[in-house]
Amino acid sequence: MTITASGANTYSWNTGPKQSTLSVSPATTTAYVVTGTNTSNGCVTKATVQVSVTACTGVDETKGEARLTVYPNPSSGELHIQADKTLKGAKMILKNLKGELILTRQIVNETELISGLLPGVYFLSVVRAGTTVLSKKVVVEQSSD
Repeated sequence: MTITASGANTYSWNTGPKQSTLSVSPATTTAYVVTGTNTSNGCVTKATVQVSVTACTGVDETKGEARLTVYPNPSSGELHIQADKTLKGAKMILKNLKGELILTRQIVNETELISGLLPGVYFLSVVRAGTTVLSKKVVVEQSSD
């Protein structure tokens, strides 16, 4: 991210650079202090910007009591999706790594089949009432045929 200071003629950041912008990508929450000086009147002002960083520990694969099993995973292009009966009527959404929609389908049976997938990594989500209730990462490998 880029932090921009304005309103002065010269700038000095606590991390060293002497320009109005500072590019940062902290791994932890970090405070950045800029000192701005107006060279025409000698006014010096400091400002602090705190960049908050929250650790990303991954995607919850299960929320609540609903269960979803995808097998085989990794697959060679055909996936069996076993959903518990609480997921009947929910929407199943499959996207590739680019976020492109590959498939959307309502869960009708406790076991669903998706076939014809090309090799790659996919994300299977189950959405009920507009809320994602389950997510699974699915890997499709090149068939050894």
